[in-house]
This record gives sequence, structure tokens and C-alpha cells, in this order.
Amino acid sequence: MISRRLETLKGHTNRNFGQLQELQGKQIAFLYAAGEAQNMLNILVLEGCGPNSNEITELPHQFWIEAKGALRAVHNAGLLHGGVRLENIAYSEKGIRFVDLEHSRLFSGAAERAVVEGELRHLKGSRKETGRAKWKTKNRQNAQVQQAEGRRGELEDRLME
Repeated sequence: MISRRLETLKGHTNRNFGQLQELQGKQIAFLYAAGEAQNMLNILVLEGCGPNSNEITELPHQFWIEAKGALRAVHNAGLLHGGVRLENIAYSEKGIRFVDLEHSRLFSGAAERAVVEGELRHLKGSRKETGRAKWKTKNRQNAQVQQAEGRRGELEDRLME
């Protein structure tokens, strides 16, 4: 069951990322490679896009403007995302990137576009909007860990001299 689902996902992802080639690295994550290891493990190598929007407690107004524009670009390329949720929208200094194209499908009409844009409006109404992003505690802890790892790396460099 799982291997069949992964095989379907691999073919689906290759097809949809290919269709959205001009959006890769802009509105969707850049797909570096897709393949399989030892005939059983499907692998996708995507660009790092930053944290997903679900990890932000307060999203700035600019986020919603960029997210709607990115979603329109996906629609204009002929594809519906099919899973528009905050955890599927990465947000960083690079901008907005839609990720997880598992449920995407070929665009088949204006009615479907209205449904997906309605989902984005619903997301906006469910979150507090501010002038700047505020990250959840988990990200602060991750930043502290990264900072500590950086100090550890500096110490290792000094010890190697």
C-alpha cells in the first residue's frame, strides 16, 4: 500500500513539477531531483524554502498578498494546488513557496479556481495579521540550537588550528 502510494506520488510529482518548471524557485520549491533508491525508496530533493507558515503566530499583511499572487501563478500555469494550507506554504526572506504538490491536479475550470482562492481567504481569516512575522517558540529554540552549533563549529575550527 505505501509503496504504491509513493510510486504514484513520484510520477505525479515529476509531472506536476515539470508542468510548473517556470515557477520553480519562485512560487513553488525548486525540484533538484526525483528518483528511487534500491527500488523501494522514492526521494525528492527540493530547495530549502524556510519554515512553513504554520510555524508563524502572526503573519504580516504582505504574506497574504504574496501567497495569493503565488497561487494565481500556479493556477495560470494550469494546475490547482489541491492542498492549500499554512503548512504547505513556506515563508522566508526568499518569499512565498507553495510546497507539497501531492494533491495537485490539472486545472479544469473557473469554479475550481474560486474554491482554492476561497481556501486562501479562509486561511487569512483564521490567523492574526500584523506588520511583521512572529515565530512560534519552536523556531526560537531552533535558532538557539543553530547558534549553539555555530559556536561549537567555531570551537572545532580553533582546535584544528
